[in-house]
Amino acid sequence: MVIKNQSEMKDGNIRNILRTMLWNAPISRADLCKKTGLTPSAVSALIRELLEIRVIQELGPDSQKNQGVGRPPSLLQLRANSYAAAGAEIGANYLSLGVLDLTGEMQDTMIEKIAPGEQPESVFDQITCYVAKQDSQLKEKRAKLVGLGVAVTGLVDTKRGINRFAPNLGWRDINVTEELSSRLSIPVVVDNNVRLMALGEQWFGNARDSGGLIFVQVGAGVGCGIVLPGIGLLRGAFDGGGELGHCTVLPGGPVCKCGKQGCLEALISERALVSAYLRRTAIHSETAGDPRSLSVDTIVEAANQGDIDATSVLREAAEFLGIGLATLVNILEPSQIVLNGNAFALSPLTRTWICESTQRHRFSSEENIELSDATFKGHQGMVGAATAALQQEIF
Repeated sequence: MVIKNQSEMKDGNIRNILRTMLWNAPISRADLCKKTGLTPSAVSALIRELLEIRVIQELGPDSQKNQGVGRPPSLLQLRANSYAAAGAEIGANYLSLGVLDLTGEMQDTMIEKIAPGEQPESVFDQITCYVAKQDSQLKEKRAKLVGLGVAVTGLVDTKRGINRFAPNLGWRDINVTEELSSRLSIPVVVDNNVRLMALGEQWFGNARDSGGLIFVQVGAGVGCGIVLPGIGLLRGAFDGGGELGHCTVLPGGPVCKCGKQGCLEALISERALVSAYLRRTAIHSETAGDPRSLSVDTIVEAANQGDIDATSVLREAAEFLGIGLATLVNILEPSQIVLNGNAFALSPLTRTWICESTQRHRFSSEENIELSDATFKGHQGMVGAATAALQQEIF
């Protein structure tokens, strides 16, 4: 927390004020009282402290409220360049790094490839080097790096910061927090990458005003993050919440990496779609083409050009994804679903089929649930990771 104190109540009040400013600035002291429920004297005292440590700034009188009688109220907002957080997403084959300021603006980004079988120590060294450089640059600007958020694929013990199992990385029981904390002198927070994607979207993305959010990432695997009103990010009792990709949607279906049959991930992941298309083209044509040049992008493009096999594969995959999404909608009733990942998730053609399938399998289709694209695309995990660090230390 930016202000170190012995009172949990004061800490909570400060966070309340800063969150309210984040989502409502510029804002007057009077409006802060109304939105936070705090007394004018409490707000004034805390505002003085926050001004002293430069986490907020005063903008001057609100010209819109100058009605000719008395002085118009002075407006306040966060000082975006006073504090920042670093974020790192460790994906199946890439490392995304960046820095976010207090308002969620990206100040720096970098994406590096991760080689198959690359050791965790090598990845941690890259993160350490980047964060140390950014910390030094921020100090030159009189800003402070308050923490590092790390988004990792697979199962995560968030309390201890351990990546319990990441099949796409080949990692098991890697203590990410311990490894990075021993290299850096700032707090480190670790969570599942797609859960943090959802957090970043809810705090700083286009879905920040949604009543409830389901975030789905489709690529090498299928991940899901859920944010609910009054609850926040859903982790579950044992940190395994949101594993949509390993829900069975086709009993007796293809074997998944997790060892079960018929998981959604085994049906719509990149590998699954490419394999399904190759099987169909082998049946319906004498030459299926070079499988090494095949990707989800090329399959979607083929469907856009009228390829019957590509269309059939993608329609079936859209049906399976719609079943999974409809199940979540029936249970959680969100106001918005955000999709991110490859062309299957983002193409207008496949998006139409996904929407249709979701509607068909819902219990009630009266309420309109928006399906939209993620705000930060390839930086989504990094933004979510940095958001988690800001949330822990500032908000």
